[in-house]
Amino acid sequence: MGPACDSDSCRIPFGLGVGNNNSPVGVFISFSKGRITEIDVEFGENYWDEITPVLDRKYGASWNVEQDPNFLITDLETKKSVTVEWITLTHRPNGTNRRTGDACMIWVVNYDVIFRHHDPLGPYHSVFAIKLVSDNF
Repeated sequence: MGPACDSDSCRIPFGLGVGNNNSPVGVFISFSKGRITEIDVEFGENYWDEITPVLDRKYGASWNVEQDPNFLITDLETKKSVTVEWITLTHRPNGTNRRTGDACMIWVVNYDVIFRHHDPLGPYHSVFAIKLVSDNF
């Protein structure tokens, strides 16, 4: 499935890259009344160690860390499961647009769902997200 948009979102499932090594990503953008309200960047979990330092450099290394050493992911086709360590990083100061004063939540998770994926990004996806939480205009 290629890029697709509807009245309040667009999804580019693959074909983009980020970071110094052009790591492959998919992007989901949500908007309301012509204004972006959320950006989700999906990438293969195998790029976690490459992309998280990029986020530290961009936003600062101030993250609240949640971990679950027994997170279960199931392949719906084979019905087999694997246990992984699930990590969620939520940026402590979040983000504020210097120009508009709008506030955003910023977080990243190393495994996005409890099911195994079957797409070009690989079987396990990580997600970096920025979501608008307040308007100041």
